[in-house]
Amino acid sequence: MKSGSIESLVEEFITDQVLAARNLGPVGIDESLFRAGALDSISVARIVAFCEERFSIMIPDEEIVPEHFETIRAIAQMVERCGRPDD
Repeated sequence: MKSGSIESLVEEFITDQVLAARNLGPVGIDESLFRAGALDSISVARIVAFCEERFSIMIPDEEIVPEHFETIRAIAQMVERCGRPDD
């Protein structure tokens, strides 16, 4: 799957499920989700569950670090990394 497609799907989920639940407006793909006040441990868990289910991947615990959730683009890049077969 191309990163643009992943970014779009992640952006849609975050806008509809995370930002809306907190009554926050949309954020750009390179805007900080932390500065927007969008993320807490529950929202990160929801994003992980969505990505694992939607993209049929497993996100290892070591990937669940703040810098991988800073922006929508960072989340999409993490999804791409986790979706690659091991070399």
